[in-house]
Amino acid sequence: TRLHDTLLEIARKLGFSNDGKSGIEVSVRARLRSLLPRGQAVAERVARSLGVSERTLHRRLSESGTSFQDVLDQFRIEESERLLLQGGRELSEIALELGFSDQTAWNRYFRRLRNMSPTAWQNANRQRS
Repeated sequence: TRLHDTLLEIARKLGFSNDGKSGIEVSVRARLRSLLPRGQAVAERVARSLGVSERTLHRRLSESGTSFQDVLDQFRIEESERLLLQGGRELSEIALELGFSDQTAWNRYFRRLRNMSPTAWQNANRQRS
């Protein structure tokens, strides 16, 4: 992941992004991947890892039309879905990897954003594949 982070940082500096996301969003998402499992996915830590102040992080995200919480939520739900589709992992393990205190907290979060439990989503989407 170190190479991945370095390449994303270079792309950000050159003004490139992926999936229509701004450079700052790409950088934040790269940091979230490593900070979430450690329970450190907070704006202050992400900003520090990017070498900017928390205020600057919030300002840059706002300028790109989003917020730290929006980026965090979108990243978490996309990672939730990716990990569920991969299969072969305990739900509690996925919850911890995404920075939730336990599986119940992740279930509530997932249900709020997708209107179904992670297991129901996984079953529905496996049938489509």
